[in-house]
Amino acid sequence: MSRARPRAPFRAISLWCRCVFFLLIAVTTCTAGTASLFVEQPEADFGVVYDDAVIEHCFILENRGDETLLIEKIEPGCGACSSYELETASVAPGKTAALEVSIDPCMVDGEVLDYIAIRSNDPTNPVLLITMAGSVVPRFEVRPKAVFMDGIGRMLEVREEVHIRSNVGLHAPLSRAESDVGWLAFSLAAEHDAEGYELAITTRPPLPEGLSRADVTISGDARDPKCKLQVSMYVPPVFAVFPEKLEFEAVADRQTRIIFVRQNTEEPVMVLSAETDGGPVKCEIESGPKPGNYHIYVYAADLAELCGEIGTVVIHTDDPARPSIRVPVAAAAPGP
Repeated sequence: MSRARPRAPFRAISLWCRCVFFLLIAVTTCTAGTASLFVEQPEADFGVVYDDAVIEHCFILENRGDETLLIEKIEPGCGACSSYELETASVAPGKTAALEVSIDPCMVDGEVLDYIAIRSNDPTNPVLLITMAGSVVPRFEVRPKAVFMDGIGRMLEVREEVHIRSNVGLHAPLSRAESDVGWLAFSLAAEHDAEGYELAITTRPPLPEGLSRADVTISGDARDPKCKLQVSMYVPPVFAVFPEKLEFEAVADRQTRIIFVRQNTEEPVMVLSAETDGGPVKCEIESGPKPGNYHIYVYAADLAELCGEIGTVVIHTDDPARPSIRVPVAAAAPGP
């Protein structure tokens, strides 16, 4: 009588083979079909340059995977001084894309080390860092680097001094200063040594109201570089009027609003009158508690059927630069 051989060992071997088979499939599935970002030279050294040089470098982004590489985002470490231009955000397997990175030398000084983060769909290295390094030397040392004049009157002469020193050999001394505006005057003088200069900047009234900026260029021989700086100035308006727009409710009842007029200068400037351009809006003027300040009371009634702009308050002054100030008036439906 024959006996059947046990099959347990064969079942165990068969089960083990199947496990290995499915494991290989799983590994193959996980490793296949991925993008791989590679940059052969991720570090660029531009050396020592002057602050008027062009600083740029081209990084080559290579896809060493077998799926399309997607560049999702590029983040320069210095968003104010760095910029970039990417050839394409989609790189096929085995292909490359150029990434042009540039740095504005006027925005940096001394040692520079800027990290640029490249975010992609590379599962192994989703964020790749590349660097731009070097040193920027200014051709001219300027103190202060920028001039800001704040809160000055429209008819005032204000003087600021800027010290300039050349870090390069010049063919001739700096001799002139020029600007793109007419409200600045300049006086340039050499200091005790041949490389240092003192630039006096003086305002020339009448000055424009509000915030103004001027680019100043200091130069000498045409073969030499030019020194540049920026001058900013804020002159408050002679009259500050607020609110700049009046709003009434679209209702039948009589309503009152007030326009406040404040004088920001010691000049003898006055509000002569105030009037409306007709319609349902009326006004009258009253001197404020301080000389040069005024309250303008604006009245309106029977606005239930009106909506939107309903008139204008015109304020007349004896200021030649701003003889009239217009304040629009509107009606709006009342809230819930």
